[in-house]
Amino acid sequence: MSGTGVPVLLSTTGLSMSFGPFQVIRGVDLALRRGCRHALIGPNGAGKTTLVNLLTGVLRPGRGTIAIGGKDVTRLSERERVRHGLARTFQINQLFRTLTAFENVSLAVSRRLGRDGVLWRSRKAERRTAAEAMGVLERVGLTDDAFRPVRELSYGSQRLLEIALALAMDPAILLMDEPAAGVPLGERDRVLDTVDALGPELAILIIEHDMDLIFRFASEITVLVDGAVLRHGTPDEVARDERVRDAYLGVARDG
Repeated sequence: MSGTGVPVLLSTTGLSMSFGPFQVIRGVDLALRRGCRHALIGPNGAGKTTLVNLLTGVLRPGRGTIAIGGKDVTRLSERERVRHGLARTFQINQLFRTLTAFENVSLAVSRRLGRDGVLWRSRKAERRTAAEAMGVLERVGLTDDAFRPVRELSYGSQRLLEIALALAMDPAILLMDEPAAGVPLGERDRVLDTVDALGPELAILIIEHDMDLIFRFASEITVLVDGAVLRHGTPDEVARDERVRDAYLGVARDG
């Protein structure tokens, strides 16, 4: 989804980052509107992970600004950005493997509600946490696996649980780092169908190497090469761009 009438939920202006003498992000302008399905692609070493680490607050830019919902968050911490509606999934899942899926999501809900580390909670608070956790698990199709330890879940289900943990933070913006990475082919469609079905209220930025997945998922694509934006456009526009084909795609998708 794009268009001037749709609110921009996440944006960068002139974002730049250097490690010593090496400039790894070069003046990146990016805008994610509500409901967009935006893919970030580029060859290895293009700076994709560095850019996402800047967006989430893991790294601080040398120059430029980051805004969430129009508010400058450039100097805010990771946790503060989560409070402003930004959540992230990782290429390698970060789950408590001895806990159940329900317990993992309940912990995330409790963290969002400011109840993590609280030894005593009212029954009303416990019921609310449990209801929200089950609602998130239902959203990703994991209700049947809710009370199984993570270590017993298939890898596809673990990837879905990783998405559930991000959704438990009630985000407006979801950054997804290769959501289908390592998922066997037999479970791949289940994960991708879940991503496809996430609500239109979410702005989603996905980092992915699988071009079939990208062209299935994305309504907008930003191509990053050597830390700079080479091209931004629709999938068809990006696929037809000779510079993108030379730098990354290799062979034109339209023959």
